[in-house]
Amino acid sequence: MIFSAKEAVYKCVHPIVKEWLDFHDVAIVPDVAGGTFRSEFLVDYERFGKGSAVNGAFAFYKEYVCTAIVMGV
Repeated sequence: MIFSAKEAVYKCVHPIVKEWLDFHDVAIVPDVAGGTFRSEFLVDYERFGKGSAVNGAFAFYKEYVCTAIVMGV
């Protein structure tokens, strides 16, 4: 779930910052009971300063995990 959540963050943020985020640039804080997660930026990027966060959701189905982030522009 952590890997999938980080991939969701990267794919959502990349078109905005126009650079690749490193795997260690974002920390994922899951809320398993709520099916949500908070992704905290550990470095500064355009529009996403260190300490800022993007929220998402996740769900498990059999052996699959689905993560999603929706951001307004």
